[in-house]
Amino acid sequence: MKGDGKDKRQFSVMAFSSTATAGAPPSQTFKVGAEWQQIRLPLQKFEGLDVAHVVGFSFSASAPQGQFSFMIDNVEIQ
Repeated sequence: MKGDGKDKRQFSVMAFSSTATAGAPPSQTFKVGAEWQQIRLPLQKFEGLDVAHVVGFSFSASAPQGQFSFMIDNVEIQ
């Protein structure tokens, strides 16, 4: 993964399962730099996630507001 070099921006991944209840989905945050790097987000650290029924993931960025970019390559779910 690599970003646009805006070091203050924080990214997150939300995990969704078919057995989820009301409320915010479990998530993990991370930062990326301008160079390609490997990011590992263990499934067991998505608190409350039913890993047997995962249906999707959402990647997003937090403040500061404005344009941003990041690239994802070679995603593996283990």
